[in-house]
Amino acid sequence: MASCSAGHRLSSITHSTLTMGDPVGGNVREEVTFVKNKPATRVTGCKAVDDYDVKANARFQTMITPGAKDTRATLTYTIKKWDGTTGTIAIANMKQGACGYDMNSAPMVQDCDFEYDPGDTESIAPITVSM
Repeated sequence: MASCSAGHRLSSITHSTLTMGDPVGGNVREEVTFVKNKPATRVTGCKAVDDYDVKANARFQTMITPGAKDTRATLTYTIKKWDGTTGTIAIANMKQGACGYDMNSAPMVQDCDFEYDPGDTESIAPITVSM
């Protein structure tokens, strides 16, 4: 995960009261679908967001009991940079989904999926990056 020009490593992942120790990876992916409005004209119609979602995954080595599936909380990836400073990627309003345990090789790894739940916020900007 580290490069010569901008070295860093994932140092922790948290969600609500869960701390996922010894993280080995993760990902965050936005999904946006647009709808087009093109009435009977040659003029290009407007586009609007039709559907928005964020999916995330956390992979870590310190196995834990999964959290409550209905808990909506901020999922935070903390990144430690080689210069000693830290940065974060935080995604608000994430609910924990399925978890899995891979015990076929060392080190054993647990992974958990998360999905965005805007609740009554109508927010389509839940991701905050501070590096």
